[in-house]
Amino acid sequence: MVKYLSDVDLVAFVNKPYLKPIAEIGKEEYKRTLLRIISDIKSTLRGVPNVQIIRSDKYLLNFKIHVGSRWIDVDVLPTTDNVPNYRRSYRYLFLTMLDVGNGTRQLYSTSFVQHRRRFVKDKPDHVKELIRLVKYWASRFLPKKLQKSYPLELITIYLWEKAREPSALSKAQGLRSVLEVLTKLDRLRVYWSYMAGVDYQLNETIIRKLDMRSPIVLDPANPTNNVCYMYHLEDNIEVLASAAKRTLKTDLLKSVTVWP
Repeated sequence: MVKYLSDVDLVAFVNKPYLKPIAEIGKEEYKRTLLRIISDIKSTLRGVPNVQIIRSDKYLLNFKIHVGSRWIDVDVLPTTDNVPNYRRSYRYLFLTMLDVGNGTRQLYSTSFVQHRRRFVKDKPDHVKELIRLVKYWASRFLPKKLQKSYPLELITIYLWEKAREPSALSKAQGLRSVLEVLTKLDRLRVYWSYMAGVDYQLNETIIRKLDMRSPIVLDPANPTNNVCYMYHLEDNIEVLASAAKRTLKTDLLKSVTVWP
């Protein structure tokens, strides 16, 4: 997190019998129960001091809470254990998710949060420091809708891995490397074999079946999710590229060389 700038995603795992997995009760019953839970949380929060309800939908509740001198934006995402602990292979689960609609895949998506968090948490401190710098850049130069952390985290990690995972790095070189990629996102196609049973073939199958187009960065925890989907909306790719190009021309970065 970046001090004084980060918002919060709060994933709430709801136990049985209040919310049962999609595989047990089906997507329609799951959605009805999820809406009821979100409504209950919303009703409870209305009575909490220093809290302002902003909006809710079928996946989450968004509110602001006053802490110290600032308002913090919080998304509460209720879910349950839709991701069984397949130690040997998650392949069947992802193939199953390919055969459901995008809305149902989104219902599954929140349940992968622990795997997603672990993927980033396991990276060395110097990589996390670079990630924070990239997030800080985003908070200064990108509109709110493009400040989403996870795509920027994964792009940063990908570039560190592409450079053969150096045990130390120059933040200026690292930032320049990330910004250079943001100027040519139409060439980006990235995925991992992080979850057990996920390999090159499965990633390529997912990209083909879901008709994904670049930029593609598959969530290592849930490869049916292209975390760069928002960059396809409106003129977001152009906005990102323009902000990155302006920063690359600043005194801080214009003379920096990125070594392969």
